[in-house]
Amino acid sequence: MLAKFSRILLLTVSLVCVVVTHAVADRYYMDHYYVAPPVVEEDEAVKAALENRYPLPEPTVRAWLGMFMPAVTLPDFVSLKQLAAEAPSHYVAVGRRIDMEAAQIFDAAKLFDGEGLYLASVTSPGAFGVRLQVDLMGLRGGERLWLLDAKGDAVFGPYTADSALAGGQWLPPTIGDSVVLALQSNDGALPLMTVNYVSHFYKPLVEKQLPCNIPIAQDAVTTVQEVSAGVGRLLVAYQSGGQGLCTATLLNSYQTRGGVPKPYLLSAWHCFGDRVDYESLTIYWDYRREDADGGDAPNIYQLPFNRGADLIAYNVVLDSTLVELNGAVPNGAYGRAWAGWDSQPPALGAPVQVIHHPMGADMKTSRGRITDPEVDVAMGMLGSFRYEKQIEAVWSAGVTEQGSSGSALLLRNDSYRISGVLSNGTMHSCTDTSNNLDNFGPFHVFFPQIGCHLVSGYTCQDPYEPETSRCFLLRKMGLSTETLHHLRMFRDQTLAKTALGSKLTQDYYTLAPSFENWVDNSVVLRVALEALTTVGAAWGSAL
Repeated sequence: MLAKFSRILLLTVSLVCVVVTHAVADRYYMDHYYVAPPVVEEDEAVKAALENRYPLPEPTVRAWLGMFMPAVTLPDFVSLKQLAAEAPSHYVAVGRRIDMEAAQIFDAAKLFDGEGLYLASVTSPGAFGVRLQVDLMGLRGGERLWLLDAKGDAVFGPYTADSALAGGQWLPPTIGDSVVLALQSNDGALPLMTVNYVSHFYKPLVEKQLPCNIPIAQDAVTTVQEVSAGVGRLLVAYQSGGQGLCTATLLNSYQTRGGVPKPYLLSAWHCFGDRVDYESLTIYWDYRREDADGGDAPNIYQLPFNRGADLIAYNVVLDSTLVELNGAVPNGAYGRAWAGWDSQPPALGAPVQVIHHPMGADMKTSRGRITDPEVDVAMGMLGSFRYEKQIEAVWSAGVTEQGSSGSALLLRNDSYRISGVLSNGTMHSCTDTSNNLDNFGPFHVFFPQIGCHLVSGYTCQDPYEPETSRCFLLRKMGLSTETLHHLRMFRDQTLAKTALGSKLTQDYYTLAPSFENWVDNSVVLRVALEALTTVGAAWGSAL
């Protein structure tokens, strides 16, 4: 018990563009904003797609892949099945630190177009896909790294000293268990670089889904088609080397960038969690079938995308998060949209819809109704963690699956405005839909925390933390809002950046009810807790 107490104490220190925001009493709402697709000739579109896949000339790529090169085969993940079984359901890859320097990967240079060219393949046996994290801080001017799909279906780069990130950067994922690295050097010397991590995708980048999923092209409602252009396939890289797949939606706001709403992206917090590499977060747009009767999904290498984001706000108990994407959101073949939203709680029985990427597959949609506008959901084997004020919905058409997490709950009778984000649910069936239930993080409860980013003149409020939540510091010790904010800063900016700190955070939330009883019955523990919270708050205030 003392050991547990010590760990808990350590933690405890722990639009101008015709966008209109409406306010009625304390209700705020905004409709979606839509940009039509660019008008391009078919041959121009084909050329653009080809350039997206081949920033190098395709003949050059094929020539490089035909050359002899060393092959680096990484050891098998001996505990892959166990790792996969222990990982959250939205995980699709596990990571391993390998710290291989260029001299361990490449051999002698080849001469190509007057420059030194170093080639090597890297294989993680049995992987459905591979993603590498590299440290390029040692590159000199003129040196470039290229990443090649092993079959030559795509190439990414060039990565140079100017684009290098301290601590390393994740390269795009490639399909299959092998990938090819190509280094170019003006003077022939081997450039300095390191492969820090390899992510081994133990699930396909696109998995088989239930047959009753409804392709988005089958929905004839114009508003649905427009809003769907703001839904993306979210790939999250974790500092452990793991990768997760979810769904996310662009959110409309009064703030603009480049003549369109700022690229705020709404999803579920469990898709992120602690220790996310936000610089490598990737959102893929327009992964959908054009034909309502079927047809092929687009090549994943041809999709427009955004990479990198900044965390704006999150709430663990509401399972909601808001990030701002780096760079401009590219327009695409279906246009681009920023979804509307409503700060009013939804009504029992309200018809709803979600647009999502089940199993990471092409875009689907589901329709149903709200069966409980406010429900608390216990999670974990022992029910030690609880999501609060969630919105429960049942689906009468379509289903959701892994990868659908984070998708927006759209109110069909309220201009398809967002009312929540998909958090958790039952295992769905195509034959018996009575138990096809999902729970959504409530947007109306999250809104006060993020409203200043969406509404002009609105002041963001403290995160929702009900008196019955794990935050007993507020109830038992009467800490001020400012002190609690500093403790959160200490948790998020210090503890969350280390494996030990993250473990302490998890233990705290699990053991907090017991810890509260200990404090109630011990003056010594209460005094010690007060001292440690003072230290933690001081630390957080300095961040």
